[in-house]
Amino acid sequence: MDVNDVDIATNRWYDLFVQVADLYIPHKTIIIKNNDLPYMTQRLKKLIRTNDKYFKVYSRSGLESDHDIYRYHRNVLTNELRLAESNYFERLSEDLMINQMNSKMWWKLLKKTTSNTGSTLHETPILDNDILIYDDKGKARAFNTFFTTSVQTENKEDPIPKDHNLLYYPKIPSPVINEVDVYELLQSLDTSKATGPDNISNALLKKCSLSLAKPLCLIFNLSLRTGVFPQKWKSANVTPIFKNKGDKKNCDFYRPIVNKYSVKSSNFSSIFEVPSPLYDFKWDSPNNV
Repeated sequence: MDVNDVDIATNRWYDLFVQVADLYIPHKTIIIKNNDLPYMTQRLKKLIRTNDKYFKVYSRSGLESDHDIYRYHRNVLTNELRLAESNYFERLSEDLMINQMNSKMWWKLLKKTTSNTGSTLHETPILDNDILIYDDKGKARAFNTFFTTSVQTENKEDPIPKDHNLLYYPKIPSPVINEVDVYELLQSLDTSKATGPDNISNALLKKCSLSLAKPLCLIFNLSLRTGVFPQKWKSANVTPIFKNKGDKKNCDFYRPIVNKYSVKSSNFSSIFEVPSPLYDFKWDSPNNV
């Protein structure tokens, strides 16, 4: 990768990686219905279809005999649903009582057992320039404008503060990342995490860690050497969270929560958590602080 521009190098790597992934990795479309009950099974779905079929027969004929058949299947479905629900929550209760369970799994199970009856952001309109916004894209634009303007500096031309007494300190050597550190980092990725804006999953990076260690290592070192962070990795998925006070229609009462950066962005920052000779570099200040 003979490129001195970190953005060009990053874009070339990303385009090539996505192209190869689309070409050689099989794709499977899975349809998820949000209205499905957590204890829904194929048997229950079949009973629901059977119940609906006999209900339509009875609705068309109006015969008492067809009503008896429909009522029989309705009772079977009702009993099976109650039994499945009871068994589901009984299993969840037993799992919550396990002392060895980690906190993440515990809260995940607790969330399943509790219901949230409050209105969601999808149902709440957002006020933007005295206009109520109801569609999701319009809400996203309103939040994006609000959050970005909230963190902008008043004057971008303000000079950077001058450094003082730098002559008293020795120069810190430039950190160098090696392929082994990158490979070990990719191997330690949590595959249960969601993807970021680049849509590249941790599972894919972990599977391809041996092949990806070198190009990512080159990009990381190029970024350190040039002092430029790749523009493509600065994007993040941001979720507006209501502060539980104020008007839900007003953006002022929401805080931005970054729930996922680009995977490589997270890796780049995590690489410095690996023990490195850089942390062994110490010096004494003029005041022995």
